[in-house]
Amino acid sequence: YDPVWRIDNVPLRNSLVAVRYTDLRASFLPADKVIEEAAFDKYSYIRDAYLQNRRSAIFDGDPPSPFAEDNYDY
Repeated sequence: YDPVWRIDNVPLRNSLVAVRYTDLRASFLPADKVIEEAAFDKYSYIRDAYLQNRRSAIFDGDPPSPFAEDNYDY
Protein backbone atom coordinates (compact mmCIF):
# COMPACT_ATOMS: atom_id res chain seq x y z
CA TYR A 1 0.00 0.00 0.00
CA ASP A 2 1.36 3.38 -1.03
CA PRO A 3 0.07 6.44 0.86
CA VAL A 4 0.99 8.78 -2.02
CA TRP A 5 -2.03 7.56 -3.98
CA ARG A 6 -4.32 8.75 -1.15
CA ILE A 7 -3.35 12.40 -1.65
CA ASP A 8 -6.37 14.31 -2.97
CA ASN A 9 -4.33 17.18 -4.41
CA VAL A 10 -3.74 15.79 -7.91
CA PRO A 11 -0.86 18.11 -8.96
CA LEU A 12 1.00 17.34 -5.73
CA ARG A 13 0.38 13.61 -6.07
CA ASN A 14 1.54 13.60 -9.69
CA SER A 15 4.67 15.56 -8.76
CA LEU A 16 5.56 13.08 -6.03
CA VAL A 17 5.05 10.13 -8.38
CA ALA A 18 7.17 11.82 -11.07
CA VAL A 19 10.00 12.43 -8.61
CA ARG A 20 9.80 8.82 -7.44
CA TYR A 21 10.06 7.41 -10.96
CA THR A 22 12.80 9.85 -11.93
CA ASP A 23 14.79 8.68 -8.91
CA LEU A 24 14.11 5.06 -9.83
CA ARG A 25 15.37 5.67 -13.37
CA ALA A 26 18.49 7.41 -12.03
CA SER A 27 19.23 4.38 -9.86
CA PHE A 28 19.42 2.26 -13.05
CA LEU A 29 22.04 4.45 -14.76
CA PRO A 30 24.99 2.35 -13.48
CA ALA A 31 23.38 -0.70 -15.10
CA ASP A 32 23.26 1.15 -18.43
CA LYS A 33 26.99 1.76 -18.19
CA VAL A 34 27.65 -1.93 -17.50
CA ILE A 35 25.52 -2.93 -20.48
CA GLU A 36 27.32 -0.46 -22.75
CA GLU A 37 30.71 -1.85 -21.73
CA ALA A 38 29.88 -5.56 -21.60
CA ALA A 39 27.46 -6.10 -24.44
CA PHE A 40 28.23 -6.19 -28.12
CA ASP A 41 24.52 -6.36 -28.90
CA LYS A 42 22.46 -4.61 -26.21
CA TYR A 43 19.18 -6.19 -27.31
CA SER A 44 20.42 -9.78 -27.11
CA TYR A 45 22.24 -9.08 -23.82
CA ILE A 46 19.09 -7.76 -22.15
CA ARG A 47 16.90 -10.46 -23.75
CA ASP A 48 19.18 -13.25 -22.54
CA ALA A 49 19.29 -11.76 -19.03
CA TYR A 50 15.49 -11.58 -18.97
CA LEU A 51 15.10 -15.15 -20.21
CA GLN A 52 17.64 -16.42 -17.68
CA ASN A 53 15.82 -14.61 -14.86
CA ARG A 54 12.44 -15.89 -16.07
CA ARG A 55 13.69 -19.48 -16.28
CA SER A 56 15.05 -19.23 -12.76
CA ALA A 57 11.73 -17.87 -11.50
CA ILE A 58 9.77 -20.67 -13.17
CA PHE A 59 11.91 -23.36 -11.55
CA ASP A 60 12.13 -21.64 -8.13
CA GLY A 61 15.81 -20.80 -8.50
CA ASP A 62 16.91 -24.31 -9.50
CA PRO A 63 16.45 -24.66 -13.26
CA PRO A 64 17.55 -27.87 -14.94
CA SER A 65 20.85 -27.77 -16.76
CA PRO A 66 20.48 -26.79 -20.40
CA PHE A 67 23.18 -29.38 -21.15
CA ALA A 68 21.37 -32.29 -19.51
CA GLU A 69 21.19 -35.41 -21.62
CA ASP A 70 17.87 -36.16 -23.22
CA ASN A 71 16.86 -39.73 -22.49
CA TYR A 72 14.33 -40.44 -25.17
CA ASP A 73 13.09 -43.97 -25.67
CA TYR A 74 12.74 -44.54 -29.40
